[in-house]
Amino acid sequence: MHVIEKVIEGLFHGRTIMDSLPRVGGGGLAGLISASVVMFVALLPLFVLRNLALAMRPGRLRAMLLGKQAAHDEADG
Repeated sequence: MHVIEKVIEGLFHGRTIMDSLPRVGGGGLAGLISASVVMFVALLPLFVLRNLALAMRPGRLRAMLLGKQAAHDEADG
């Protein structure tokens, strides 16, 4: 939402859309691409592990990552 607000604000002040965009990663296309790559790499494990957990039976991924104790704790409630 912040980006949209800055673009609209810039258009009201007579600036182009590219001039109105906030400077992400130092500004410019290279900065935007580098910030996007960092976010992709940072969020990749979250989505991979979440989808693995959905594909397995409930509690299986936790038991695999944390050992048999996690499976035993889940059985106890």
